[in-house]
Parts: sequence; structure tokens; C-alpha cells
Amino acid sequence: MKLRLHQFLARSGVAKNNFEIMQMIKKGRVRVDNDVVTAESFIFDTRLRRVYLDNEEINLQPARYFLVNKPKGHSCQRGEYPNVTDLLENILKSEPLAMRSVFVVGRLDRDTEGLLILTNDGKVAAKILQPIEAVEKEYEAVVSGGVTEKAIETLKKGVKIVVESEDYLTAPADIRLIKRVKIPSSGKTTSLVRITITEGKKRQVRQMFEAVLHPVISLKRLRIGNLKLEELGDRWVMEIPRSEIIDGISKN
Repeated sequence: MKLRLHQFLARSGVAKNNFEIMQMIKKGRVRVDNDVVTAESFIFDTRLRRVYLDNEEINLQPARYFLVNKPKGHSCQRGEYPNVTDLLENILKSEPLAMRSVFVVGRLDRDTEGLLILTNDGKVAAKILQPIEAVEKEYEAVVSGGVTEKAIETLKKGVKIVVESEDYLTAPADIRLIKRVKIPSSGKTTSLVRITITEGKKRQVRQMFEAVLHPVISLKRLRIGNLKLEELGDRWVMEIPRSEIIDGISKN
């Protein structure tokens, strides 16, 4: 298997984050066979060559795949607490290198809950995230106001949101109104909706509903491809084999 040097170090679990990895390489602490390598993009065959950090050989951690039910309030960003990786501690408490090697695929913001995939397999992560794969992500949202058929049709066709300070037109989405609920105490109406998208822009679902004047009150991801939140039952974390991940994201 061919990997870039920074990918190998990330998968080995020797560092807490990408910054540490880049510093290790930049400072000449990493050798591939007998050669010090200071280019993080250096590509090599991991089956044929050996890697050393401070003269100690390091190895790839086995590929791991986890489905996680992210609670509201947990962060997907390394170094922020509470963190979704904390949920893996019971499974990986005796495997610190494995713990450091896993990362979140397709983050959710702190206020959103629901299904996440965590892995240390960069190729599988890329397959999930690549736009060409069009992996479906289904969400359940409670939004402000009574969602109309006009708003639903607008969302289905695509709306303008902001991505990296630029206007962006979202791809067509599937959306269903489940029910409208009137709150007796305030007289205000909320709507429960299901929306399925094939993109994953930052805060995309929230921005889409803001574009049709129905701000999100709560948001939960229910599905990624054929991988469903309900499969976890009352568990926060479930480890699954690679074959199940591949099957789950290959067909919607």
C-alpha cells in the first residue's frame, strides 16, 4: 500500500494532531529506511520500506471503523472538549496509538447530534467525502415555523448558501414534511422534517433552512448511505468491519 509520509504517521498514532506530525517531519526526526525525509508529501510503499521516528521503528495501526451516536454539545474538532473521540475510550483505553489514529469523517457541528463515522482509514474516508460518490446523508430537523410546500420545492431544487465566503448553490435535495406542531404556551408553530443531501458543506442543512426562513431548532443525522443511527440501539459506539462500511456507502 502506498501512502504519503504524513498519512503514514497519522495512521501510526504517534501524534495527537497534524501540526505535531508536520513538526516531526520538519525537524528531521523521521527516517524512511536510512534516509531522513523532510517532505510530508513523500510517497512510499509501506510494504517494502520501514519508517523510524527518533530511530525507533513505527508501524501502521490496523484499520478500524466505528459508528458513533454523537451527543449534542460534543465537538468533532481535535483538542476541543467534550470530544466525540472521548466516546471511544472504553473500547480503545488500552490502545493509545489506535485512539490517536482515528478521526471523524464528515463532521457535525457542536449543536448537531446523530450518526458519525470514525476511522483511521484515509481511503475509505475519501470515498465517503468525495462529491463524485454522492453518498446520501439523511437528517431529521425541527425548524421554526410551518414549512410550506413552496419552501419544500425550493429546497428540493437547491438554494444559495455561503461556503468559504462565496455563494454556493446546493445540489437538489430530498425533503419530506413529517408534521407541524403548534406550541400551546407560545402559539408558535414548528415543523418536523426529513432532509437528504449528497453534499457535506459546513453547516449546510442549517444554512439551507435559513435560506427559506425556517431556522433550525434541533438537528440529528439519521443515516450515511445505508448505515443507520438506529443500528446502534442504545449504544454510543459500535465497531464494525470494513466490509460493512464499504457496503453501507456503496449503495443508497
